[in-house]
Amino acid sequence: MFEVIGDDPKVLFVSDITEFEIRHNKPFTGDAGTILREFAEPLLSSYILCNIDHKDGLLPLQKYDIKMVVVFGINTAELLLPDIDKKKTTVASLIKKGAEKLEDGRFYVVDYGMGYILKKGGSGTPSHKQWSNRIRRLIQPYIPADNSILQKIKEQEHKVKWSVIHPDELIETLDFLRTWNGLIGFDYETILLDPWDVNNRITGFGLAIATKEKAGRAFFVDLKQRDLTDEEVRIFLDFLHEKKPVVYNAKFERNVTWAKFGEQVDFNDAYTLCKLDNNKGGLKDNARYYLESDFVWEEVNGEIISLFESIYAEYDKIGKLYPTEFAPLIVGDIQGFKEVLMTKPVLQKKCAKLLGFLSTLQGILTDVEIGEGIQARPWAWGAVPARILGHYCCIDSYMALQIWNKLY
Repeated sequence: MFEVIGDDPKVLFVSDITEFEIRHNKPFTGDAGTILREFAEPLLSSYILCNIDHKDGLLPLQKYDIKMVVVFGINTAELLLPDIDKKKTTVASLIKKGAEKLEDGRFYVVDYGMGYILKKGGSGTPSHKQWSNRIRRLIQPYIPADNSILQKIKEQEHKVKWSVIHPDELIETLDFLRTWNGLIGFDYETILLDPWDVNNRITGFGLAIATKEKAGRAFFVDLKQRDLTDEEVRIFLDFLHEKKPVVYNAKFERNVTWAKFGEQVDFNDAYTLCKLDNNKGGLKDNARYYLESDFVWEEVNGEIISLFESIYAEYDKIGKLYPTEFAPLIVGDIQGFKEVLMTKPVLQKKCAKLLGFLSTLQGILTDVEIGEGIQARPWAWGAVPARILGHYCCIDSYMALQIWNKLY
């Protein structure tokens, strides 16, 4: 059963059906259904509510131009999505995947059902707040731009001025930050998650200060430009010892420093404070929870990494069989690669997925940036240009600092 609200729905909310809803012949009724209705009504002018007990019952997809399907609960996910086995998959793991575009051209996302929110205490609880924020961010493209709730969120958002700096400017920047009386946020960006991996490399690091309750200044030192000199390393390490910056994962930052610069440094760890507050979420979730922040700073970075990983995988599958034809791509000549494929229709067909990934990247990066990213293979974290990675890193360091300021 389903209910259409408004004239042009783009979002479909779907969950499995209950006896209560069967008796009332109306989707999302009762206490659990009310949670969703109270969430959707002030945000969307048009949407569909649907309860199903089998895949064939999802009639709204056949009748309406739905762009986003929000799936509640693992049972519904198993009915609607490919390769989902509820014995091996959790809702938490599907939440981390985010929105996924399937073959029908629609985006699908999975989250906890409203029954779960009721078990956690219902409306107004931290679980309800995090759930609401996640869903709102996902459906935001379909919320009217003049929506009063969105306008209020934008007005109250954190404002961080940030910039990318060359290693030549490091000492001057550290001298400026030494004059700052407050704490400093810090974050490394590396190509691997294992600090001790011989292939790991620091691509940059962020330094942030909080100038107001919801404002800050941050710098990203771009180490893709060049490595630090011995003198710069010594000044940098002395700065870390002196300031003891705030980070979100002190073990990682300490081990990166030790592995790459040969010295142990102590950091203030915001994540420890979160754990003491019985909240073990990641930086993004806890920034949104403690700071009431709707800052979206990780999504573009994550999309770029995912696209480069897909390109690398396609090269490993196809490119090694055609080294001559793929030679332009490997050196970053995107146009040259496409021109080669134009003369080889069979290979062009085999490269359909690869061309699709490249086309999507061209909507985000320049051809030069894509070329540099391809040459970073196989390290996708090393493929993100500084203008995007720097923003990601600066906001990470700023948010870690503000969480510490909130909880300490």
